[in-house]
Amino acid sequence: MSARFLRILIFFSVLLISPLMLFKDCVAAENTIDIGDSSSSFITTKAWEMYSKKEYTSALAYAEKCIELYESEAVTQQESLARYPEKKYISKYWALNDVGTCYYIAGLVSLEMDRNEQAQGYFTFIVEALPYASCWDTRGWYWKVSPEAEKELQKLK
Repeated sequence: MSARFLRILIFFSVLLISPLMLFKDCVAAENTIDIGDSSSSFITTKAWEMYSKKEYTSALAYAEKCIELYESEAVTQQESLARYPEKKYISKYWALNDVGTCYYIAGLVSLEMDRNEQAQGYFTFIVEALPYASCWDTRGWYWKVSPEAEKELQKLK
């Protein structure tokens, strides 16, 4: 076996095995997370809390749980929009906002775990599929998720 072939084999093994290991960790964490009332806002808040505490596996588990439960509704809400909703109507798009935010959190977690390709996938999904998602800031306003995801994608180039 040539050294070049061995390097290629190792490279592809890492590409395939690394995400599976992350998934295994996430599944283990998902079995231990408390989703409270199972609302998207509760789960999203927990994802941010875990991210802030640098508990990345739990943060990803919460983010993925929100995505699993509410992505379909988020896409439906996104499809009903031709532009960002007016400020007074943003909260009406709760699933879009929380799922978009959880994709963003998952992207940030992936960056922290040196999973740049996975992060790129999360950020790209926001830009392409959920461009009008907004995130509630606890300081009292909404910020647009897609432009922040774009910034992260630019850093990855």
